[in-house]
This record gives sequence, structure tokens and C-alpha cells, in this order.
Amino acid sequence: MASVEEIRAIDLYLRIEKTRFSERLRIEMDIDPASRSVYLPILSLQPLVKNSIKYAIAPQEKGREISIVTRLEESNCALQMRNSGPGASELEAGRLFSESSYFRLRIGLLSAIDRLENVYGKNYVFKVASSDFGGPPIFMRIPLTSSVNSPKALASKSSEVLERS
Repeated sequence: MASVEEIRAIDLYLRIEKTRFSERLRIEMDIDPASRSVYLPILSLQPLVKNSIKYAIAPQEKGREISIVTRLEESNCALQMRNSGPGASELEAGRLFSESSYFRLRIGLLSAIDRLENVYGKNYVFKVASSDFGGPPIFMRIPLTSSVNSPKALASKSSEVLERS
């Protein structure tokens, strides 16, 4: 799925959640137009956005923000997602994959990681950082030089989507 399709799906999902949370949910999407043709595995972002809604937005009475930014950087597409939910003391990067957090966050994070690994092997970055200023930011970096992001592969993916439609 091209990132434009993945971002469109996230945008639709967030519109539904915006209806649910109204003023409590603010959304900022800063998508580099050059990153729109980069291949992202389907549903690689949705579980992350869902975790932000469930654990950062829903429990809070005050409004919160979800931010998604993409940029092309040298031979990679960088994606950053963050939320302004409560601090991440329990969610510090070193504890995210502990047994106690398995059913809360691990499934969504591992789902995204598995999807990236299935497409890119070990040639990607997925990092969850700790933050004193809100929920833990998530960083992804995927290669533009990968065979799935070559012009020929992207053209093939586009024709596959058209054939299925």
C-alpha cells in the first residue's frame, strides 16, 4: 500500500474518532508530498494510532493531540507519530515489551513491527522513545532503496491495486 493510501485510511479512522471525542481530540498531519508514493505495509500505522486513542486520548478529560509527520531524508522515508497524552513512565522504551504490558500495548506495536519486517526484513528502524512531554513518540524509518520502493515495484503495486478494484 502506498503511504498515501495508508495515510488516507488513518485520516478516515481519525475522523470517526474526532466525531466521538469532538474537542478532546486534535489532529495534526504534516505529510511530505514526496513521501506519498513510498510503500508502507497495510495497517502498519493504524494499531499505533489506535493505541494513542485508547491510552492517551480516551482516558483524559482535557483535549489531547495526535501528530503524524512524514519526511524524505536521504535514502529513507521517516515517519514520526506522537501524542500529547500523559507522560510515559510505565511506557518507557525499555519496559514496552515486558509481560505486564503485553495485552495493553505490545500487540499493536508488534503488529506494526511484524508488518515492517515482513516487507523490509531488518532494513528498517522502529523506535519508541520515552518523553517527559506527553506520550512516547514513535519513529519509523524505511528505505527508499528497498526493492519494494523501487519505481518498478511501486508501479507493480499500483497496478495490483487497480486490478483488485
